[in-house]
Amino acid sequence: MPPGLTVENESVDNFDFAGERGIIGVSKQSRAGVNHAGMVFLVEPQSMRGALPTYGTVLPLALPPPGGDALFFDGTETAAYRAWRGLPALRGRAGSGYPVRFAVAARSPMIDWSQCSRVPEQGPLDEAVFRAEVLPLARPRVFRGAVAHWPAVSAAREGDAALCAYLRAQGGDAQVEAFFLAPAAGGRVFYADDSLSRLNYDRRSLPLAELLSLLFEYRAAAKPPAFYAGAVRMPQVMPGFVRDNPLPFPSPSAEPLVSLWIGNRTRVAAHWDLPSNLICVVGGRRRYILFPPQQIGNLYPGPLEFTPAGQPVSLVDFHAPDLARFPRFAEAARHAQVAELGPGDALYLPSLWWHHAESLDVIGAMVNAWWREAPAHATTPSTTLQHALLTLRDLPPDERAAWRALFDHYIFDDPQAAVSHLPEAARGILGAMTPEQAARLRAHIARSLQW
Repeated sequence: MPPGLTVENESVDNFDFAGERGIIGVSKQSRAGVNHAGMVFLVEPQSMRGALPTYGTVLPLALPPPGGDALFFDGTETAAYRAWRGLPALRGRAGSGYPVRFAVAARSPMIDWSQCSRVPEQGPLDEAVFRAEVLPLARPRVFRGAVAHWPAVSAAREGDAALCAYLRAQGGDAQVEAFFLAPAAGGRVFYADDSLSRLNYDRRSLPLAELLSLLFEYRAAAKPPAFYAGAVRMPQVMPGFVRDNPLPFPSPSAEPLVSLWIGNRTRVAAHWDLPSNLICVVGGRRRYILFPPQQIGNLYPGPLEFTPAGQPVSLVDFHAPDLARFPRFAEAARHAQVAELGPGDALYLPSLWWHHAESLDVIGAMVNAWWREAPAHATTPSTTLQHALLTLRDLPPDERAAWRALFDHYIFDDPQAAVSHLPEAARGILGAMTPEQAARLRAHIARSLQW
């Protein structure tokens, strides 16, 4: 029996014969502490997957042929398909209730992300259209070919050597901070073990030209180490790149933080960022799996302070989700949106949307711009969250509920309705926030913390 698999014997209800080798079964039971009732199990054909639930499928591990012992396979799609093709005696037994032995991969079920909803797409656009038609929706959007005219993208389309040469010419002497992962990590930037006390990568500063040479050197390796440099500040390090490859939006007046991200096949666990984000792919293909902020509880975020991505990351391995440990992730996957990008494509991510980022090629590069759609006085609400951990979280339940009502009234419901009965001159900090009021409020908060 392959490790990590739990076998359940049950009759399959409603299994039908679709095409030469297509069989579907619906499980009625729960086993091994994991609720699989109602889950659909698919063997073949793959084209049928579009009609199935998007949170994934579990493939049969074994079928007991008539008069024979159970056949066990390695649990992969390829092996399962080969096995079904090798059992012609079982074809055409639709509706027979023939007992089928399923292996439920509770530790590593297969989720076919290609069957999830796709992020809506459109062609290139300017900032005026973006602000009028896209920004108010607060939903991700793919812009095909948005930066296809960039010289950097043209270089990448000539090949990895041309891309590396272009970046080296733009700022090869610049020092960048890079992550180095052992081949065993499989490119996953994450924690070193379940203690969540160590990270699985080394961090080192080196010239960009040296990193490019490493990427080029290992591009043909079967199991290379992973190399990844992120958040390289473009205006300071590569000002010529920013001049020659202008962003479609936001405008400079938004004061975007523009950065370069470059590496080989790496993936960063799902996390959120405070600013709005425009991701522009220069070279290589990239896949983003996105979730709305409301899915936070189903994504199992890790610690707030110690994290491999700056913000808390989902502890779920998207390549092999452990549904025994993270059962609610199946619900999160139902809400996932997928964007697959190539050179010249761009992706808009609203603030606080969770995103799992994966570079799919041996050398990949992208440029992103972070900016905030917030008034100048609005500092990061992460500070408010941390303050609430200190002041609100451990209150008695009734008192905490009362404070929720206060926050709803003054913050999350209509702020204007909360003060409409007050004369404007008497509203104080509840009124429009002027720079002077913001300064006084920050000073008051700072004094209140000195105890």
